[in-house]
Amino acid sequence: AMLGIADALSFWCAKILAVKYETPKVLRILLSGIIVGCVLFLIITPYFESLIPLFIVIIRMNSSSVLNFGYHINSYLFPVLLRGNVYAITNSVSRPFNAVATITVEYTT
Repeated sequence: AMLGIADALSFWCAKILAVKYETPKVLRILLSGIIVGCVLFLIITPYFESLIPLFIVIIRMNSSSVLNFGYHINSYLFPVLLRGNVYAITNSVSRPFNAVATITVEYTT
């Protein structure tokens, strides 16, 4: 349920950032959120295990926002045939990493 909430919030997060900032800044903000979330997860969760779901939501929200923003921005930048290749590569690379990250977090605690 928490991952569904994170995915739902990712659309909202990407939309708000896209309206407010330009593309490079949006990606910098989202990638910084992933890095900060991962570092804080590694530092804080050994002492406060109850915060694990919060960090999972934060990391998943930022990573899903990057993926959703990539879908959005590709429609403006590239023609249809190239866009299809980009979607295929993005899905084949990012979805397994996203799944493995979630499984790793759940089974290492």
